[in-house]
Amino acid sequence: MQTIYLTLAIYLIFFALIYSLLYEKDSKKNIKRNTDVYLLLAFALVFRFIISTSVEGHLTDISCFKSWALRLAAVGTRDFYAPDYFADYPPGYMLFLYVIGKIAKLFNLAEELKYFTSLIKLPAMVADAVFGLVLYKAAAENQTKKASLTLTAIMVLCPAIIINSAIWGQIDSVFSLFIALSLLCIYKKRFLMAAFLYTFSVLIKPQSLMVAPVYLFTYLETADWKMIGKSILIAAATVIAVALPFTRGFNFMWLIDKYSKTLSSYPYATINAYNLFAFFGYNWADISRKFLFFPISVWSYIAIGVTVAFSAWFYFKAKDRAKIFYTAYLIITVMFTIGVKMHERYLFPALFFLGLTYVFVKDKRLIFLLIVQASAHYLNVGDVFLSNITSGDIHKGIIVLSSLIHIAALIWSLYLARDIFLPRSDVRGQKAVVQSEGTGTAKLVRLDIIIMTAITLIYGVVAFTGLGDTKVPQTFSKIGDGFVADLGKPQDIGSIMMYLGIGSGEYLIEQSDDGVIWEEYSTLKHSSVFMWNRASKNTSARYLRFSSNDPSLSFGEVGIFSQDGERLFAVAHTTLPEAFDEQDAVVKKPSYMNGTYFDEIYHPRTAYEILHRLAPYETTHPPLGKLIMSVGIMMFGMTPFGWRFMGTLFGVLMVPLFYLMCKKFVRRTDISAIATIIFAFDFMHYSQTRLATVDSYAVFFIMLMYYFIWEYYNIDFNRESLKKGLIPLALCGIFFGIGAATKWICLYSALGLAGIMLIVWIRAFFEGHKYPDFNKKLIGTILWCIVFFVLIPAAVYFASYLPQIRYDLHSRTPVGYVIQNQKYMLDYHSNVTDPHPYSSEWYEWIVDKRPLWAYIDAELKTQNIISSISSFGNPAVWWGGLAAIFGCIYLGIVRKSRAAVFILIAYLSQLVPWIPIKRVLFIYHYFACVPFLVLAIACGIKYMLENKSLKMRTVYAYCAICVGLFIMFYPVITGTPVSPRYISGVLKWFDSWTFMN
Repeated sequence: MQTIYLTLAIYLIFFALIYSLLYEKDSKKNIKRNTDVYLLLAFALVFRFIISTSVEGHLTDISCFKSWALRLAAVGTRDFYAPDYFADYPPGYMLFLYVIGKIAKLFNLAEELKYFTSLIKLPAMVADAVFGLVLYKAAAENQTKKASLTLTAIMVLCPAIIINSAIWGQIDSVFSLFIALSLLCIYKKRFLMAAFLYTFSVLIKPQSLMVAPVYLFTYLETADWKMIGKSILIAAATVIAVALPFTRGFNFMWLIDKYSKTLSSYPYATINAYNLFAFFGYNWADISRKFLFFPISVWSYIAIGVTVAFSAWFYFKAKDRAKIFYTAYLIITVMFTIGVKMHERYLFPALFFLGLTYVFVKDKRLIFLLIVQASAHYLNVGDVFLSNITSGDIHKGIIVLSSLIHIAALIWSLYLARDIFLPRSDVRGQKAVVQSEGTGTAKLVRLDIIIMTAITLIYGVVAFTGLGDTKVPQTFSKIGDGFVADLGKPQDIGSIMMYLGIGSGEYLIEQSDDGVIWEEYSTLKHSSVFMWNRASKNTSARYLRFSSNDPSLSFGEVGIFSQDGERLFAVAHTTLPEAFDEQDAVVKKPSYMNGTYFDEIYHPRTAYEILHRLAPYETTHPPLGKLIMSVGIMMFGMTPFGWRFMGTLFGVLMVPLFYLMCKKFVRRTDISAIATIIFAFDFMHYSQTRLATVDSYAVFFIMLMYYFIWEYYNIDFNRESLKKGLIPLALCGIFFGIGAATKWICLYSALGLAGIMLIVWIRAFFEGHKYPDFNKKLIGTILWCIVFFVLIPAAVYFASYLPQIRYDLHSRTPVGYVIQNQKYMLDYHSNVTDPHPYSSEWYEWIVDKRPLWAYIDAELKTQNIISSISSFGNPAVWWGGLAAIFGCIYLGIVRKSRAAVFILIAYLSQLVPWIPIKRVLFIYHYFACVPFLVLAIACGIKYMLENKSLKMRTVYAYCAICVGLFIMFYPVITGTPVSPRYISGVLKWFDSWTFMN
């Protein structure tokens, strides 16, 4: 795989070096001598031949081509397609293999496998060079010689083209060349020749049929029925002429059968094509499987219909005749990206068509699109090829990366289709321009305050609704030697509930009618804390005895229920009256509303222990998050509402903080309001802040860090005093320390903050020679950074341990305790490697592939009702945000947008550090990236609105979709009971989305 990366990197460097030559002006456009291009093509061909001798090629494909060539040489064409012989290629390419087989037989090349392999690959390698010559000739008619030669070099030296012919040994270049020649004939209105060339391409490989709509559109556009009739006759004659040598008795039904079987083969969503289906884990998935709301087979027809309809609309709407090439390109790109049954190489012809489009349009964005798409295609084909020759697995990370680039390229290609070929009358011929980032005002006005407050209040009501019970047992007792409950008389008992406190072990519950003879009722495991646990068994007894193998086990209350579900009260109890002192807090069934779930068994417990001066149980994260959590417990007691209160409050506070951040970035009230609504109603923002873990606080402090560093980012220190930047820098450093004392993910921000500061001072450096105090300011900044980002955070971090140290020193010094705890945390997280059914990798987070299924109500499930909680992202937000991140790359690099660069750095600083980590990871580790995803959406919306490529009503519709999806998925992010049919029929879009079992 390293060779693939290195080759691609070399090619991209080569492209960067020669790119400017595409636009270099020359005094002469058309130069008759073409020695340079012939030398270039000769080099490209020789280079391919050398590679072809060193690599056998795709084992299956090369073996088939060799055996077919030898069989054709041995038995001839007429007996080649025998009923019991496998040959799934049509007769067009078999003519090439017939000649190759004869040559191999003549020179005994079959024994020299290296040269026989090169001979098999030769037609495709020659086709590469011929296309290069065709491209050069077409470009030379209206471009300079340097530009034409540069374009040809970009194409013939492209790794995505070389790997197909010289390495893999496939023939996509051959049929793509004939289609390209055919489209050029159409462009020059030589329709009869076009019919012959296209028909021959279809006879070489059925994939040529994908661009059939282009020919339908172009011929209908002429309305020349006589010419159309002649073209049909030429096409029919071509089929007969090519198929006749392989046919017996003029019965051509075998050819129809050959195409129908080929087109119906491989009934899978995608066959190693890294596209939309591979993106969601459907590589080699049977087309009968469900994707979103329909089986994949249905999506196959939808994709075809959408592609044909869109291409027709585009073709007849566009006026530039280069639309012929771009329509063919769009059809291939759309079908490859969202279509079904796609192989990894099916995108290949699009590269030829895009190159031809550039020749006649000369828009540099098409070249960038070509490079992006060729890179993704090369990664896709290279990964599949390596897995074939090494018998290894394909790389999941490459699947996601290549798929993402293909999807982004599709979106970009659709945008360019409109921007280049369908310009609006008010901007025709004008270049899109980004308005200044100073447009509008970052200051809050009254309307901002009203909108921000309204969104916060609405979200706050939604967030605190159904958060958890405010009444659960508060007094806890140790089981000690056990105790007995007297029900007064024999009672029909159906179940017994115990509210579990701190500890781990097992309770023994016994029953008796006389208090003398005892028999076991049930055992109840104390495996979790601060939750109800039930033991169920129908029996009759007067006395119940509770004991344990661990006298230190702590519990809060006991609830006894009849077989009808009614509560039974003990009239007498011995030894431990506290076991029955809060009977009004007893519930009929356990749920997330009255107890802990998922990681709540760790953090609320530790907060409780700190409050009660006990040695903390959970020390795998710094203490500050648990200290903050304890504030809610002090206010509302050790209740679900109490231990979740502060996290939810911080989730609510994120809403106005995000609004303030967004207003600074986009300087528009309307976009800030919409983006804040989108952020507020993201699934993960909602569910993760309502779960009593420390993530809410960490993400909040990360947002504050970047809020203040943005102020610093926009200061020009050559013109402003150093003092102006000290306040935002100090606040950023303080919150960096607070965040680090909450969870280590805040330390990742150091990478982003350092990157942003580096940009500030590099920017200032290039003007620094004009200002004598530049060096003084730089040194001053470094010294202040040591204070703000080292000394103060270290002090805050150490101080966060003080409440914990008081009860857990164990003969260690305070500093020694803190240091030892850091080592323990690092060791703990490094060794969390046990497989987990709902763990996921970073490349699965960004596509929202695998939710973390955190809770299900097992008792309700037996009643055919599902109460389930999963943590994942709102697909409209996360998918839209991912597209916006790609947009930020464009805005940052091409449009020099400071905001886009800032967002990219912030986003990547929270994502990239997870990539090399080997421990088990979960999707909630992506939570810190979500604010920056939505900020990217806001910047993208602003750019498109100001360039009139997007209407505000579309933005409103997108916002409504985000909120609508929140409402739709509300049951599975809150635990609201619903029917299993609703989950399986409406919410389970993908197999990897687990909400019930």
